Amino acid sequence: MENILGSIPTSVFLDKTVGIVIVEPTMSIASTIRRVFLESDYSNVFIAHSVLDAINTIGNNNINWIITSPLTEERLNQWHLLRIPLEVAAYSNIMVSVLVNPDNVALTEEYYAFGALSVHSRQLTYNTFQEEINALQLRLKSHANVEQAIAEDLRGTFNSVKDVQKLENLEETLLATIDTTPAQRMRTIEARFKAKSNLEAMMEIRDLFSKHPELANDLKILSQAYLGTSDIQTFRGPLPVKKVLILDPDVSQQQFLRGVFTELGAEVIVCCDTIDAACNSLHDDEIYDVIVTEWKLHDVKGHAFIQHVRHHGHERQPVFIHSSLVKPEDHALIGEIGGVFIITKPTSKEKIKRFLTETIERWNFPQEGEDHGEKILNVLNAGRLAEALSINQSFQK
Repeated sequence: MENILGSIPTSVFLDKTVGIVIVEPTMSIASTIRRVFLESDYSNVFIAHSVLDAINTIGNNNINWIITSPLTEERLNQWHLLRIPLEVAAYSNIMVSVLVNPDNVALTEEYYAFGALSVHSRQLTYNTFQEEINALQLRLKSHANVEQAIAEDLRGTFNSVKDVQKLENLEETLLATIDTTPAQRMRTIEARFKAKSNLEAMMEIRDLFSKHPELANDLKILSQAYLGTSDIQTFRGPLPVKKVLILDPDVSQQQFLRGVFTELGAEVIVCCDTIDAACNSLHDDEIYDVIVTEWKLHDVKGHAFIQHVRHHGHERQPVFIHSSLVKPEDHALIGEIGGVFIITKPTSKEKIKRFLTETIERWNFPQEGEDHGEKILNVLNAGRLAEALSINQSFQK
């Protein structure tokens, strides 16, 4: 599982000594491609006429680049070659370029979804292929990593499509294709963790584990690395509360809550007695795991502060109202904000700890549709439509 998202530097493919194997059954096409590379000063260019021939070549030579024909008439075809770097760790540094016939141009998005370096027309001449390779080299020279060069190429594909429906179909095909490959899904999970999208990552882990139980150990390693727990069923581990912001004008209540969160393992606890002080803490680019507030603050209801919290980088963090002043008519307003939970004063320390633990665990890994709904609403209110769609799609799977 190490370096599952490791980047391949573009310099590998700009190096004229890189090993290249052309998998093409038609000798005239293979020879034309080889000639383009040789006359561009590449020195290690091999020709294979089938997937098995290519595998033998890869096994006996240091190959980093495969250029493959569709091989649609063969039992083993270009899809098998595209899967090699995804599923065989020893060959994870190999990139694959695909030649397409007019009848399989529509599969372009699927090739990219499988990690293709580039897509080229198989109806080629020396000059047309030379132009395409020159364009590819320019993209490679413009970026440090292969992924960035591929993104530029794919962006060009998107920009060339003006039909919205075609773009949506392209996106759906990309996502669907990525999801079908366990190795790709492992990459996606780690990418979600790195992007702090833990909810989506956990849902992906559970789904992938149900379909591929043989990946249990790798999934547990990922979960342990990013969540601090190897329990990939409940994801229960140390409570994910390291930074807490408490707003309460009563110093004794601040101290009481500080004691509660200290026992729950919080490392940074900021206590404020005014809204201004709490807002300043939010503006310091700190992201708090939990925010606790009194409901009535010098004649200002706590919802004004909570709305401020939601609009300043804390759309997904749970907020707890610790108060005896919440009235029944306030509940509708609190429900509209989403992700806000009420702790009625007075409550014993043990009861508060139990309620906080259960609520935060459920918030970090929602079990019911309404939990997801609150997350989606908060993200939508922050103007992040794509993120809301992602949460919704994850829940519907």
